[in-house]
Amino acid sequence: LGFVPSASALGNGAKYDFLDSESLSGTVFYRLEQTDMSGRTNYSEVVAVTLEDALQQFSFYPNPTKGMIWIDGISEEGSGSEAVYRLYDHTGRLVQSAVLSSSDAIDLTALPQGLYWVELQAGGERAIFKIVKE
Repeated sequence: LGFVPSASALGNGAKYDFLDSESLSGTVFYRLEQTDMSGRTNYSEVVAVTLEDALQQFSFYPNPTKGMIWIDGISEEGSGSEAVYRLYDHTGRLVQSAVLSSSDAIDLTALPQGLYWVELQAGGERAIFKIVKE
């Protein structure tokens, strides 16, 4: 699925992130493989992640876009009225992140053309969408 190189010297802790850009709906299963400096490999427990409900709740448009992406599905009442988004480029690098209200949009006008991934968290739900910037 992917590889993340070591980000820390021996003995220091590090946080690693990896965006799975292929799994957009349904239930997916993940297991981490870690190889230490001596070459010994360890595996994590298998974790199941279900994304169906989140994908049905949110929609992004227009897609493809030349600039603005509007989002439907963010609640307008109570604590669900805000959402956090993270925008990743095709390499998985975080290029934007912000808090959105129910009437906000994501502005891609300053970004180059290409494929992007939007991760949206709102109302206890999480969704990842593919966006094409023309």
